[in-house]
Amino acid sequence: MTGKDIIGAVAIVTKVDQKTVSRVVQAYLGQIKKEVRYNQVSIKGFGTFAMRERPDGSKKPGFCPAKAWIEGRAEDVH
Repeated sequence: MTGKDIIGAVAIVTKVDQKTVSRVVQAYLGQIKKEVRYNQVSIKGFGTFAMRERPDGSKKPGFCPAKAWIEGRAEDVH
């Protein structure tokens, strides 16, 4: 699934035009990208984004899925 596919699906479910959905999704992801540089970002039922230290001392963003995903209950995540 691509970003365009996600935007299309959200537009159908919410009955909002794709242009508006695209702006909201981009703003949402942009905020996560900004914040994860300094803090952990947790999205209930989805997972947690955080900076991870690499063996060479550099840092990169990482993601840890929510417990429901790990236990194979992804359909419980809404």
